[in-house]
Amino acid sequence: MVDKGVLMENNIIYIILLAVLLFNLYVMLVGQRRKKMSAAEVKRQETELAKIALEEQKKHGIKFSAHNTYMNDKGKALLAAIDSKKRFLGIFFGDNAQIISYDDIEDVQQVIDEDDKYINTINVEISLKSGRTLSYPFATQKRRKKSWISQFIMRDSGGFATAIRNLNHPCSEEESDSEQKK
Repeated sequence: MVDKGVLMENNIIYIILLAVLLFNLYVMLVGQRRKKMSAAEVKRQETELAKIALEEQKKHGIKFSAHNTYMNDKGKALLAAIDSKKRFLGIFFGDNAQIISYDDIEDVQQVIDEDDKYINTINVEISLKSGRTLSYPFATQKRRKKSWISQFIMRDSGGFATAIRNLNHPCSEEESDSEQKK
């Protein structure tokens, strides 16, 4: 004969395991749905910025031959497009569109406001010969330095700054990587 106490313990364990299984299934399904929604939002923003870029290139008589999209920590897209023949850079961020000649770019810096454990903000600042400075926010919230999103944003913003810096001074990837590490 089986002890009722042992059966009761087994039933409780099975109920706990079933609850954990159902919770994990729920988390997985919600995560997949959020991932699809996020990908759709990125695609929507890229399409909007591409439309603005098309209008601007017609207006300025240029043709963008390459582009790259970057995201900030708020999920807002930034599109950088280049016309390598006429040497123009287009930066499209929200409603802001900037068309800049390569020759007008004086300096590009990845500006990181940080303390010992946290990154407060990350901006990429483009200094123009006219004296204007264009600033693009990549991180706007305080986050731990070692978090995956902080590491991603540091790499993404650094890549953006290096790509713009290399427009006037193209160099190999190895040189730009060693520059970033300094």
